Amino acid sequence: MLAMAAELRSFPPVMFGVIDDEDEDEEGGELDFGALPEDAKLAAGALVYGMHVLVDELFQDLQTLSWSGRWRTRGRRTRAGR
Repeated sequence: MLAMAAELRSFPPVMFGVIDDEDEDEEGGELDFGALPEDAKLAAGALVYGMHVLVDELFQDLQTLSWSGRWRTRGRRTRAGR
């Protein structure tokens, strides 16, 4: 999962709770909580992994529907919609 973290470029580590220098300066140098950079990478990798699984499942469902004949395109009539 750590290798997958590099795929998530939209969110910086700060979004996962890593304290950066700007945060320390704003709060006077003392913060009550924060995440380690390694933990943030693991969280980012888990998010990417979860999205891969979700997208794969959605496409499998779509393919199953198309094979079963229940997926109809617009403008095409079905028996129920005569």
